[in-house]
Amino acid sequence: MSLKTRLLVAILFILLCSIVLMGVVSVNVAVSESNDALTKAAKERLISQNVQTGEAINEYFKFITSQIRTKSFNVSLIDAAEKFIPAFDKYVSERGSVSASQKRLLENYYSSDFTQQYNESNPEKLTDAASALDGVSQTALAFQYDFIAGSSFALGEKDGLTDLANNSTYAQLHNKYHPDMRQFLQEFGYYDIFIVDIDNGNIVYSVFKELDYATSIMTGPYAESGIGEAFSAASNAQKGDVFFSEFKKYRPSYDALAGFASSPIYSNGQAIAVLIFQMPMERINNVLTHNTLWSQKGFGESGETYLINDNSVLLNESRFFVEDKPSYLNAISSKYPLQAQLIRKKGTSIGIQPVDSDAAKKALRG
Repeated sequence: MSLKTRLLVAILFILLCSIVLMGVVSVNVAVSESNDALTKAAKERLISQNVQTGEAINEYFKFITSQIRTKSFNVSLIDAAEKFIPAFDKYVSERGSVSASQKRLLENYYSSDFTQQYNESNPEKLTDAASALDGVSQTALAFQYDFIAGSSFALGEKDGLTDLANNSTYAQLHNKYHPDMRQFLQEFGYYDIFIVDIDNGNIVYSVFKELDYATSIMTGPYAESGIGEAFSAASNAQKGDVFFSEFKKYRPSYDALAGFASSPIYSNGQAIAVLIFQMPMERINNVLTHNTLWSQKGFGESGETYLINDNSVLLNESRFFVEDKPSYLNAISSKYPLQAQLIRKKGTSIGIQPVDSDAAKKALRG
């Protein structure tokens, strides 16, 4: 091969290598820029989805704030509070004290009906439910017997009783105000609505009539719970102020997670009562789970948004629990065996599943 030919081959080889190298570099640059663009687009989409979900949650809490404030200003509600408080205080004198047999039936309701329902949804068995009656007033015993243990309505349907069929002042007031309050609760999906005497914390009215009904949330068995927290905040507040409790386990609701909103009720310039809403976890959960339409909402096959509290516990349903419960339980059982057992028993991951991902830790740090 002549020198000229060898030089030509060498030049062609160098040129070919240069073309290949340039091609490889161009492809790598293109791939890198494409990956960067896709990553940026994905991040922007996630940020947008996060902002939209956060705004939806904030708007819902603003709605609750506006609603409970407006309700606490309502003339009919103020009138109800003014009348329920004295009627509550004189109920036993008008009705008569709880008999020994009635008290036994009430205790049996705690240890049988309530306990059975509690044990069906909790792995740790409840054995001393009736101890919550220790120290409660005769008035509380009378109300709980008449509206709960002595009611013909089934467990979970005690709000169905409107006419108490006795001649007490309270019975007349309940017959007057309960239908509207119950309709309001059902219309907006609240779990319960309470009117609480600001002087002693007595729950003088409740729509749903659970074990907190007629007890004092200032000194009674649920004073240290979320409802007590909500009452305490509102009992020293100005007219129109609204407060929210933390979401915590609540025994009258079978230790399900419960959150409360509260606002004082004023009459003639004086605070006389506190209005409390027990918030519906279902509504909040629907916002965060996008009504379980994750794929249609742009979250792909595994994306989700979720809310956690300061203890890093999930406050809405996990997507993976909803879509593939067996695989979900299998996945968390090795790391959180006790929580997995509780989730399996309760049929929900809300308020149970710990979330200790790096993303969650960074979010809690701001």
